Amino acid sequence: MFKKKYQILIVFLFICFSARAEEKKDASVKSDAGVYDPVNKKILPLPRYLLLPTVTYSRAPDIEGEFSLDFSKHRYWFIALIASWNQRSSDIAKIFNSHSDDFKTRNIGVLGLFAQNTEVEVGKWREKNKPLFETFFASRNFLDSVKNPKMPMVWFIGEKGEILLKIELPTVHQIDASVEKALTLTGF
Repeated sequence: MFKKKYQILIVFLFICFSARAEEKKDASVKSDAGVYDPVNKKILPLPRYLLLPTVTYSRAPDIEGEFSLDFSKHRYWFIALIASWNQRSSDIAKIFNSHSDDFKTRNIGVLGLFAQNTEVEVGKWREKNKPLFETFFASRNFLDSVKNPKMPMVWFIGEKGEILLKIELPTVHQIDASVEKALTLTGF
């Protein structure tokens, strides 16, 4: 009986030490600073945020990526993927229009990107809502990289392209709250 318990203890210790040896082996690849890249022989930083894919857009719906958004132009960005047929998109435009002066003074850029719309529909939407921010057509590459976005969708982005906030199918209250958070964040 004593021998059997002793054998179990030895097996248990063997498993623990072999697991610890594996952890040490993995620790040589990973460190507190990030992940070791053996090809370039340097430690890569840990990702703190998810990055938004490259935002490409154009003046017309049939052009693929005429422009690419430079995140460093503003300290923060609101990027809204909107549709002319969606009432929530009109609500987003009203909220962004009401805060446009605050956005300018706090270095927050706003970009509205239409998806699945024609130039005629967008023209009518622009006349109706009179956006005080830039609106363009999202490129197919951007829409594909976002992977089936829900309409509308709003991102609050940092200057390096990191996603600070993402809202799918936002309500008026969610947009108001996100704008207030952004204004609080940039009020310093």
